[in-house]
Order: sequence, then structure tokens, then C-alpha cells
Amino acid sequence: MISLRCRPAVLKFNFGPVIGILGNATDASYIAAGARVIPLIYNEPLELRNEKLNLVNGVIFTAKSGVYFDVVKSIFEINVRRKNDAGHHFPLLAICLGFELLTMIVSECSGRKHHGQIQRKKSRFKFQSSLSPMVQARKYPVTAVQCYPEKNAFEWGLSGIPHSEDAVHVTQHVADFFVREARISAKNKPKPSPWKVLDNLIYNHSPTYCRKAGNGFDEVYIFSSTLCQFA
Repeated sequence: MISLRCRPAVLKFNFGPVIGILGNATDASYIAAGARVIPLIYNEPLELRNEKLNLVNGVIFTAKSGVYFDVVKSIFEINVRRKNDAGHHFPLLAICLGFELLTMIVSECSGRKHHGQIQRKKSRFKFQSSLSPMVQARKYPVTAVQCYPEKNAFEWGLSGIPHSEDAVHVTQHVADFFVREARISAKNKPKPSPWKVLDNLIYNHSPTYCRKAGNGFDEVYIFSSTLCQFA
């Protein structure tokens, strides 16, 4: 009989980079199905979230709401700013409302003579018939975009979202850029326990097919008993 159990030798493989995504703060915390990530649940115990953050090579911020802001600020201060100040490359990508949160946090830091000013750049990413602003930090591996670039390839609920070949290339370009940043982190930090990484990967959860419920994403990971009850 052939055993399907993974052999221990597989742990010798390189499991990096791994991205941490802070799930959207709605009635049901969710993450759209996609990249290989470790989910960071905004209302999970602080000890657990910090343990997960030590396993990832970068973080993505998305939406905002109440307590979510405090969590974002904590992650930025402790895991992004301090790690980079200590010489450990740890990238951040802030998307749409995450972009707004980042500017609010950086504005507060600037008031304390923080030198991580951001520089506004005009993106060449054509999204929903307009040019989307993009900012990058001068000192840190921090990037923010005002649009949701992943919608081009993965969301089908709105007619205004372009799905042309060029539009999908935008999605891949942003993803490739951030993964390259995360690879730098993976090469220059101690390797975490492979088993801990495997135990925390999003693949330990089951995605839910929500397209029929009117949600734009085909699949989402929902960290709540409430299914598909969000916009």
C-alpha cells in the first residue's frame, strides 16, 4: 500500500517566502483565495498573531475598521519599522484602504521626527480607466497602491473591473514585485520551523465558494461562522 503521508525529507525544502495578510475587518473576517499566505486575523490573541508574524517574510494591509487600525499600527511599528531599523528586511504592501491607514500612521510618526517619509509616485498601472497613485518609502521596503490590483484577475462581480490581458499583467506585476521583496527577507533571516509554517498556512482552512451569493470573489477564506454575508 502506498502511503500518502508527506515524508520528513520534504522539510529540507525552502518554504520561503511566505506572506502574511491581515484579513479584512467586516462582520466576518475574510481573505480572498489566492497566494500562499499565513492569515493574520485582526481579532486573534496578540501572542498568536506575533508568533505568525515571526513566520512570514512580509505583510499586506487591506481594509480598515475600528480595532483593525490599532492592529495595523502595532504591526507597522513593531514588525515593519523596528525590524527594518534593526537591519532585517521586512516589506509591507498596503492596498486601497490599507493605503489610507498607512498614511495616517506615517503622519503620526512624522510628528515624532520619524524619518520614514513616503514619496508619491505616479503609477503606470492603468486600473478602472484611471492612473492609480503609488507611494514608496524612502527608507523602508514599504509600498502602497490606491487601487485593488488583484481584482483584475480574481474578482468578477463588477462590470467596471478590466479583465484584459494587460490588466491581468498589472495583477501579476504587483504580486511579483512584492514576492521579490519577500524573498530578500527570506534569505536574510533565520529559518522558522517548517512545521510551524505548515501548521499556519492558509491551506489548513477551507475556502468557501461565494460567487453565487453575489460576492465578486469566486472563493474566500472566512474566519467566522457567518458565510458570505459581506459586500
